[in-house]
Amino acid sequence: SGCTRFADDEAEALARGLEANLVSLMLNGWAKLTEVGIDVIVHACPRLQILGLKECRLLCDEAVRAVFNNCSSIASLHLAGCARLTGECFTDPTSAENGVALVRRRASLSNLDCGECPSLQQSALRWIATCSARLRDVRVSGCVHIDDDGLQALAVAPGVALRSVDVSGCKIGRASCRERE
Repeated sequence: SGCTRFADDEAEALARGLEANLVSLMLNGWAKLTEVGIDVIVHACPRLQILGLKECRLLCDEAVRAVFNNCSSIASLHLAGCARLTGECFTDPTSAENGVALVRRRASLSNLDCGECPSLQQSALRWIATCSARLRDVRVSGCVHIDDDGLQALAVAPGVALRSVDVSGCKIGRASCRERE
């Protein structure tokens, strides 16, 4: 954590030394890590259940898509501070259905932290809401594009029994609060 100089080359070296049965990996603060490094890591560690990528500011949606495509048991994904994350990573661009949620394929996902991702779009909550029934904790605090409509998508998602939702710093108004009561 806090290895601000580490980049894709270091990720490739790390991946060569990791065991395929590794279940938890924290790369928080790897400020120069991109989707290239993540792709190498998730191919080397397909059994990851917990992955920390907080403050990996160069990561884009393709990196997260690689996690979903390669780590079928991912349960906890920490993406706070990933400035380039828009939320497109939660959709499947190859699907015939427009906007189908890629995260639905990861029924194991129970904790998703996308807080302080300034590029995260409103539509991301709609896709996140279509996750499995195991999704319990969602954090989108500090995401400036999230408003009442996004929270509404989470509130009415069928089959999802959220335990906690952190929308601190989002543009949430009284209408959404009344809906939840």
